[in-house]
Amino acid sequence: MQIIEISLEYRVIAGISGMVLLFASFLVVFVISHRRKLQYHKDLNALNEERRQILIRQNIILENKVEARTTELVFQKNELQKSLQELNMAQMQLIQKERMASLGEVTAGIAHEMQNPLNFVNNFSEVTMELIEELKVEIRKRDIDEAFLIADSIKESLEKINHHGKSA
Repeated sequence: MQIIEISLEYRVIAGISGMVLLFASFLVVFVISHRRKLQYHKDLNALNEERRQILIRQNIILENKVEARTTELVFQKNELQKSLQELNMAQMQLIQKERMASLGEVTAGIAHEMQNPLNFVNNFSEVTMELIEELKVEIRKRDIDEAFLIADSIKESLEKINHHGKSA
């Protein structure tokens, strides 16, 4: 075996060449790694943009649903307010009708209470008129005792008319 002697210049050139190759390898690895990082960030940004677009579309859909539901709720609220107003009006009408019915009952009761004494007054006044006619007959006959009895009956009848007139 023979050992070849390599001059110092070749050794330096070989060392520098090795270093250049090593540096070039590191540089290639760095560039490839850097490109991968750039691609990763591009992919990540594209994914984020896609997600942002999805969120925007979903947000629009949700806003439309909220707007539709709000419109529906406002409509229902207006319908309920209208129903409540109608119910209040019906209640007021019912109260008014009940008041009128009560007033009618009170009026009928008052009329009934007044009718009884007035019937007595009418009846006793008719009886009194008949007694006065009988009194005239007895006076013509000159039957004084019978005339006094009829006069007492007239007085009782007038007292009853007075009593029932005060009651009315």
